[in-house]
Amino acid sequence: MVFLLLILVYISVCILWNIVFKSTLKLRLASVITAAVLAFGLTLVFKSTASAELLTQILTALQKLGLPVDIILENSGLYGDVLVKFIAALVSPIVFIALFISFDLIFFLLRVIVFLLKALLFRSKKKPKIFTRVVFGTIQGLITVFCFLLPIAVYIEIASVIAPEIPEITSTPQEETVLLQQNIDKANNSTIIKTYRNLGGNLLSGALTDIEITSNDNTVTKVKLSDEIGAVAAFCVDISKLGKTPVSEYGEEENSILSDIGTALTDSKVIAEIACNVIHEATDAWSKGETFAGVAKPQLDPKLDPLLDKIIEILNTSSENPEYLGEDINTIASIFRQLHEAGVFDTVVSGGDITAVLQNSNVMSDLISTVNANPRMRTLIPILTNLGLSLVTDSLGLPGIDDEAYSEMVTNVTNDLTANKDKSKEERVASMSITLNQTLTENGFTGLGEFELNVVSDALITYFDNGGTIPESLSEDDISAFFGLVMGN
Repeated sequence: MVFLLLILVYISVCILWNIVFKSTLKLRLASVITAAVLAFGLTLVFKSTASAELLTQILTALQKLGLPVDIILENSGLYGDVLVKFIAALVSPIVFIALFISFDLIFFLLRVIVFLLKALLFRSKKKPKIFTRVVFGTIQGLITVFCFLLPIAVYIEIASVIAPEIPEITSTPQEETVLLQQNIDKANNSTIIKTYRNLGGNLLSGALTDIEITSNDNTVTKVKLSDEIGAVAAFCVDISKLGKTPVSEYGEEENSILSDIGTALTDSKVIAEIACNVIHEATDAWSKGETFAGVAKPQLDPKLDPLLDKIIEILNTSSENPEYLGEDINTIASIFRQLHEAGVFDTVVSGGDITAVLQNSNVMSDLISTVNANPRMRTLIPILTNLGLSLVTDSLGLPGIDDEAYSEMVTNVTNDLTANKDKSKEERVASMSITLNQTLTENGFTGLGEFELNVVSDALITYFDNGGTIPESLSEDDISAFFGLVMGN
């Protein structure tokens, strides 16, 4: 109600001004229209050509004005093409209103000069009718109000979208949050804002804030700023929650958050670029033994370090492709969920030995099946195999086998895989375990128990299984290469 009153008062002032100062009546309306058109056009140019450097300068100026842009500035080193477009769209309403006010002030000074010249040199006897002055004043006032409503409507809509995340973003008390959300919703659904949008405001706001993203195949996709910023807010909250919890304490909530992030990477172009940049920088730092933004490499049990190191390596590579990164994060969420459900994380937190936990469950077999479903994660299978073997023996032991015995084992494994390719997986695992055990026992090596034999057999079959079928071209070199990976050679 107060806002409506202010608008009515402003339009009344415009009408009164036109009634009193009538000599520049047409010039006044023309200058307001010109200021609006110029501001709008230049803002469109800014949005389409903005660079990371220009955005940093603008955001620095906004920061000095007290606007909450610190988090964007702090991560300016991660700006990519999509993120630049996102930030440009986000600040476009501010750029527009700043340009409009600047042009309006310039034209106001020009009108003052024209007014003085006309007063001194020209004394027109023809006076515009009162009705004309009222109409011109009304139009002038409405155009100005419309220009000021544009950023207000945009940012109120954004506030309503991110309102559910406000408690997590600001740590605001619950009662204050509820009141704030109610006020935001009330403003967003007010008669003034609805009228502005219905009278074409939505088209103008969309032109300044819609984001056009070009994919690798040159397909152009247009997305709404309000949709993207809602996803970004939820993403930031999710990352914040994960950052507060050590990996060893991940439970169902954290695993669900990881899955949500993986899904968001395919749903949001902006999140995809943010996540790709952040994860690439983080994994780069962690692989060098450094911290990223003060965060050290996640820690679990030392026995799981090779698994974590390989996951970090995979993420570093897949972070160059948002689709791959999303799939890989979903796979990692499944890995962590299985470790959590098996009690591995609880054992790590309590300081216990994870050996017995992994041996007394099907988690190794489940993990191998999970990573096998993702082509980029299949390189984890040898790591998991080695992990399973090292749960009981400190070393794999296979390097201790002489060349003749090793060659015999490779041949027997190849033959077993080929001979049993049409059987069920359970039958193939059982047969492979027998083959491995007989070969090793005959050559004087008895260090592998039932658990390790099943881990190796399951891993071999899963690794070479191609859609449920062992490839016809499988050779002894392929088997030897697999053992080389397991042994770290």
